[in-house]
Amino acid sequence: MIGAGPYAVAVDATSGRVLVTLRGEPRVAVVDGRADDASVLGWVELEATPAWVAIDQETRRAFVSMPESGAVAILEPTDEAPFYEVVGTF
Repeated sequence: MIGAGPYAVAVDATSGRVLVTLRGEPRVAVVDGRADDASVLGWVELEATPAWVAIDQETRRAFVSMPESGAVAILEPTDEAPFYEVVGTF
């Protein structure tokens, strides 16, 4: 199970991983979108509840809006689970 309130999704075309923002939870689910049975690979913890997510397909960097805190988290892809990490906010 991804969570109680999946909200927005973005797909990393290179890896096939899907980032899913969750309503009411300060984290993003990372899902294996290429598996026959899509499964959660892990969660990226955030400082606030997320809303929208977008992935720059060239750099594979993800941007997650956090309206409650008025910030956007920047996530970089990694080779280890959960396959993304927060590297900054603006």
